[in-house]
Amino acid sequence: MNVILTEIGYFGPPILFLIIIYLTIERNTKPRNKRITNENNANNDKMQAYVMCTYIILWQTLNYALNETLKHIFQQARPKDIPYINSWDSPPHLGRYGMPSGHAQQVVSEATYIIVAFQNPYSSILSIIVAALTIYQRYIYQKHTAIQLVVGAIVGVFTGGTFYSFISNKL
Repeated sequence: MNVILTEIGYFGPPILFLIIIYLTIERNTKPRNKRITNENNANNDKMQAYVMCTYIILWQTLNYALNETLKHIFQQARPKDIPYINSWDSPPHLGRYGMPSGHAQQVVSEATYIIVAFQNPYSSILSIIVAALTIYQRYIYQKHTAIQLVVGAIVGVFTGGTFYSFISNKL
């Protein structure tokens, strides 16, 4: 069971990313009212879903770029003698710098967006659990110090809230 939770923690960012894509497509493509739904409205809804998914991919790319920029500004090393979880989480894939935690930033950003954008208690709870598992996994396996995780989470709240604000004004 611990192995499964560890892998869920490691893959937290792509798990939440896929949940966001699913919820976005579901919200924008399901008929609101069958009596007034016509083909033109359905096509507009699908187009809006595609536009939203494009913005989501752009947001994720910018979030990653921000994290890499902050890591090079802070240049704070990761903890020493790190245990490796899997082949993706070991050198040369694991960068030198740990401030702020990219995993914490990403999952908290995604969880923040899921909570405020969809306002669905089930997806909100699921996103909080995945984010907590990810942060716990990064700490327990000494990938990051507690402060690196906290700073990553703070940046994540900012980027998730900023994206929600941008997207709600855009569409």
